[in-house]
Formats: sequence, structure tokens, C-alpha cells
Amino acid sequence: MFVDTSPSKPAVSSDAGMQRARGAARVALSGARVADLYQKSPCKVLMPRVDGRDQAEIVFINSSGGIAGGDELDYAVRVAGAAVTTVTTQASEKVYGAIDRDARLHMSIAVDDGATLEWLPQQTIAFDGARLRRRTDIDVEGSGRVLALDWLVMGRQASGETMIRGALRDEWRVRRDGRLVWADALRLTGDLGALARRRASLGSNRAFATLVYAAPDATDRLELARALVEDCGESGVTLVNGLLVGRFLAFDGMALAAHVGFFLEGFRAGLGGFAPWPPRLWTC
Repeated sequence: MFVDTSPSKPAVSSDAGMQRARGAARVALSGARVADLYQKSPCKVLMPRVDGRDQAEIVFINSSGGIAGGDELDYAVRVAGAAVTTVTTQASEKVYGAIDRDARLHMSIAVDDGATLEWLPQQTIAFDGARLRRRTDIDVEGSGRVLALDWLVMGRQASGETMIRGALRDEWRVRRDGRLVWADALRLTGDLGALARRRASLGSNRAFATLVYAAPDATDRLELARALVEDCGESGVTLVNGLLVGRFLAFDGMALAAHVGFFLEGFRAGLGGFAPWPPRLWTC
């Protein structure tokens, strides 16, 4: 008989006691030229050449395979001159359960006069117990155009998963010519299952997305956007200080992807001047 007399390791009681990621990546384009590039692990930047496409496609990567409580990832992109680019992510970002600290994701977008940028990441999936604080800052100058999307799925319903508890905070700040035109914050904490069932909250949906279009012609595109969302389930669009804002709700990530994809394809076709649809990595 053998007896294990090794002392047991104490249970970790805080995310502060764990090894955590502090990553960052930024890229700046001036026309077709890369003006700045920085990356700090686990964040990386790729600019693949996509056959048949003249516009740049920038891909942000989190090489750690997901984020957990206490992780902090910062991404930034700036475009100037006549640059036209689409920025996306390599895969869906996964947010795992946390002990007591938020995972933080920050996206900073700056578009100078005459430039066009799309921020079209793949979905963020939050697992049970996840704590996420996500913020998107957008600064647009002059005739610059930004079409930005971010979405979040509470568990993978097709795998029998659901997010019952946790903390989610999603913030947006949009500025035109240095003036704040829109600020938005969503905060869900505690019993997320009960909160999601409330009609004034998510109405039993488990996936949601926000889309903004900041451009001089945003007001003129409202009717097109409203015609498209009629076929997008529980969705709607409006104007706030000349900014077009869209909301999308769905039961799961697959339904949300179908609604958002339908809207983006039709809306972008009506705008013109964007890269071909969809982003190359969305089809891989």
C-alpha cells in the first residue's frame, strides 16, 4: 500500500493569482501603404493577399485560443488617405468562465477624411461564468466612412450550452470630428438566465448584435436599412445624431449570423465602395 503524503495545492480563489494575457495589436494604413504596425503576444496582425480583391483585408488574431478573467486585449486600426479596408478576426472569440475578474476587450477605430473602414469581427461566444467588459471606440473625420459590427452569443445552443451566470458589459463611443455623437452601454450581471427572459432585456434570446454606420450619407440610408431589417427577425434601425444604429436579436448564434449576413449583404450593396462580400475569412 502506498500513501500519497504530498501536500495538496490550495484552490485558487482569484483570477489575480493566475497567469493572464496582456496583449495588443495595432495597424495604420495611409492609402495602400502600411504606416504603422505593432503586435504584442497573444495579439497578432495578418494582412493576407486575397485573390481578386484590390482592397486591404486586415485580420486580428488572438493566438491564446480564448480569453479568461483578468485577460486584457487591445486592438487598434487607423486608416487615412483613400484607404478602403475590411478588418475582421480569424475566428470567433471565446470567453471562458472567470473567478472574480473581468476579461477586457478594447477596439479602437480611427478613420480620417476620405477613408473607408469596415469592422466585421466574427462572433464573440461567452461561456457560463464568463465575465466580459468590451468597449468599441470610433473616431471619424470629415467624409470618412465606418461600418462597424460587434455581436455576442451566450453559449453554444447547438452544443447544449447556455450561459446562466456571469457578467457582461458592452460599451460603444462614436465621435465625428471630435464630437461625441453616440454613447451606449449594456450591462448584464448575476442571474443571466432570468435577465435574458425579461421582455425589456433580451426576450429569451441568447444572441445579439449592434451595428453602426457613421458617414455623411447615413441619414439617406435609413429607408434602405429599415426595408432590410423587416426580414431579420427581432431587429431594428434608427438614427442618432446622424449616426445609423442597428440592433439584432436571435435565439442562437446561427440565426443571428443569418440575419446579420442578410442585412450586411443588402446594405453594403446599396452603399457601394466597399470590399467584396463577405470577408474572405468568413467563408473559410
